[in-house]
Amino acid sequence: MAAPRQKLKNVELNEQLNDLIGKFGTKLVEKQLKEMGLANKEMEAPKPKAIPTLDEAEDIFYNSSTSYYMHKREVTRKGYKSELKTFKNFCKENLPKKSRTLITEIFKPDFLSEYINQYKNGGTRDKKITFLRVFLKSVALDIFDKKQINNLLRNTLKVSGKNAENDVPKALTPKQVEFLFETVKETTSAIRNYTILWVLIGSGIRVNGLVNLRIEDVCWEDQAIMVIPKGKETKEKFYMTPVSFEVLTHYIEFRHGNKKKELSKAKYESIFIFSSNTNSRAIATSTVREMMKSLKMKGVQANIFSEDDTLSPHIMRHTFALYALESGIDIYKIQKLLGHDSVDTTQTYLRLFSHQLKEELKKHRYANVELEFMTNKEALYGKFSS
Repeated sequence: MAAPRQKLKNVELNEQLNDLIGKFGTKLVEKQLKEMGLANKEMEAPKPKAIPTLDEAEDIFYNSSTSYYMHKREVTRKGYKSELKTFKNFCKENLPKKSRTLITEIFKPDFLSEYINQYKNGGTRDKKITFLRVFLKSVALDIFDKKQINNLLRNTLKVSGKNAENDVPKALTPKQVEFLFETVKETTSAIRNYTILWVLIGSGIRVNGLVNLRIEDVCWEDQAIMVIPKGKETKEKFYMTPVSFEVLTHYIEFRHGNKKKELSKAKYESIFIFSSNTNSRAIATSTVREMMKSLKMKGVQANIFSEDDTLSPHIMRHTFALYALESGIDIYKIQKLLGHDSVDTTQTYLRLFSHQLKEELKKHRYANVELEFMTNKEALYGKFSS
C-alpha cells in the first residue's frame, strides 16, 4: 500500500507546486527553494495541458463529473445535446476541413459571433449563448487564462436579450383572453382545452409542468398544484387563482371521477390529469401548442390577433405575471408565484408592465389633444421673448 500512497502524495505535491508557479512564477519559486536549500538544479516549468479537440470536448462535457451537463435535469440535458449538435454542424461547415478541430479554434470571439449572429430573434440568440457559456465553463477553464475566459463571458457570450428594447416579453390583452376562452369552447376536446387555458393563465406554470400534472399533485385545501420548476429536481407548490382552481377540480371530477371506484387510491392519484384516451400517458406539449396555434389562426380571421402576434403556453405565463402586477401584487410575491430563484428574473415583467403603461397612456383623454397655438409656435414664443 505504501507505493500508491506515495504516488498520491507526489501528485498532490506536483499540483501544489504548479499552483505556486502559476501564482508567483517559476523564477521566484525556484529562488525561494534554493534559499531554503531545497533545490540545486534548474526547475522545469509545468508542461502545458493538452488542448482537446471538439470531439474530445464533447466527451468531457457529457461524461466529466465536473461538467455542468452532469448536474442538470433530463429535459435540460436533452436541450444541451440539441444545441451541441447544432454548434458542431456549424463548426464542420465553417472551419477548414481537417481531422482534428481544437477548441481554441471554436472559442475565438469572431467565430462565436458569426455563429450567434446568424439568429435574428433575440430569444434564440440568448438560448445559443447560454449553452455556449455552459460548454465553455465545462471544457475550457483550464485551457484559457482567466482574462480570456472573462473576455468571452462578458463580451462575446454576454446574454443581452433581456435588456433589448425589442425583447420586452409579450402578454395578451383582456380582449384577446376573452376571445380565447370563448373560441376554445368550439374546439375538439373543448372541456380539456378550456381547462388547460385556465390552468396556464391562473397559475403561471410552464407547459412541461402542465402536461405532467397528476391527480396526486393537486393540493385541495391550499388551492395549489405541485410542479417541478425549470432547472430543479423536486416539486414545489404553485398557487392558483380561485376560478382557475375551480375549473381544474371540476374537470378532474368530469374526466376521471368514475375511476375512483375502479382503481386503488394509489393508481387513481397517479393518473395524468391531461392524459390520452387510455389514461396511461400524458398528452404531449406539442398537443397544447397546436391547440393554441389553431386558436391564433381563428383570432387572425376575427381581427383579434395579427399575423405577427405570438400565442403560446409561455405567453399565458407572461399574461399571468402582468395582471398580477396590475392587481397590485408586489414583485417579490410574483417571484414566488412564478417559481423564480431570483427576483432579477422576475424584473423582466416590470419592463413589460412599464411598456404596456406607456402604450396605454397614449389613450389618455389629454394625450392627443390638438392645441391651436401649436400651429403657430414661433409667434407664441416670440411673445414670451419680447
